[in-house]
Amino acid sequence: MTTQTISDGAEGPPVSSLTTIDQIVRRAEANLDPGPWDFGRAGAGEEVTVQRNRAAWRRLALVPSVLRDVSHIDMATTFLGIDLALPLMCAPVGALTVFHPDGAAATAIGAAQEGTVGVIGILSSPGFAEVQSRSGGRNLFQIYVSGDERWLDSLVERVSAANPAGLCVTVDSAVHARRDRLLEGSFDWRIDTGGDMPPNLEGLGRQRSFQRSFTWAALERLRSRTELPLVVKGIITPGDARRAVDLGVQAVYVSNHGGRGLDHG
Repeated sequence: MTTQTISDGAEGPPVSSLTTIDQIVRRAEANLDPGPWDFGRAGAGEEVTVQRNRAAWRRLALVPSVLRDVSHIDMATTFLGIDLALPLMCAPVGALTVFHPDGAAATAIGAAQEGTVGVIGILSSPGFAEVQSRSGGRNLFQIYVSGDERWLDSLVERVSAANPAGLCVTVDSAVHARRDRLLEGSFDWRIDTGGDMPPNLEGLGRQRSFQRSFTWAALERLRSRTELPLVVKGIITPGDARRAVDLGVQAVYVSNHGGRGLDHG
């Protein structure tokens, strides 16, 4: 599975010379073809939720206490028993081969080099076992439930063999998102990445209808079927967070899918 997304003549200085987030964003836009660039930044609908997300972060303010000894700063922490050099992890992204030929492996390797981990998407490439092998094997595995109970049991068994740090079940994508930015263009990541079944789903298949029928009862069954730490991704209300904790999950992933799933959220 290969995708040519780098535009001719847009190489520029080495990535190591970039010092700000704005420089990285501008470099990405210059290096990517228009289709992959739009795919990466598209939100649902008119992207109202994306705008609200950005506005919400900008409303947050830092209130530092002064005259503290800050000559040594240690941001190390732990997550699900994993030692992290900083309190950041890489979120799951499915079609990373649109942006880099090594896909999820490149993300996981980069995360490991910085002392953190990745949440590897079920739709990503290469397969999870290869990502674990190439990056040191501390990553979590993200799941879209795309089959019945037997399907889910088979997937968990397959993934467990690669020794994940935990499972991350996405619960906020019951239906396929409408993204106006992509409807106006002609880019389809499924076609542009070869249209093949993602490696993690080979032999299992994928039916989106099961994402619509996955319920709390089904999540409880999954909790009872594996001893791996379980993360629920896509929680946005206190009530759902409490319900997930009461059900026995180890972590609640507060997320509205980056504004890519539901507009006006």
